[in-house]
Amino acid sequence: MLEYYPDVMDPTTVREIIGVGKNKIYELLESGTINGFRVGKSWKISKEEVIRFIRDSSRQSPDRC
Repeated sequence: MLEYYPDVMDPTTVREIIGVGKNKIYELLESGTINGFRVGKSWKISKEEVIRFIRDSSRQSPDRC
């Protein structure tokens, strides 16, 4: 899964992968739903975290996504 993506991604790349808008990805990061870290003012998200988020989201009921 996601073998062609880098090990650490920016929010724009993660948005494309999970199919959310700009505001939503930052909401997910700020709430800790997706764990990321900051480098200066920029957010970075590990590939493992994106995979975890996708797996966890697929286990939830459709109305909670």
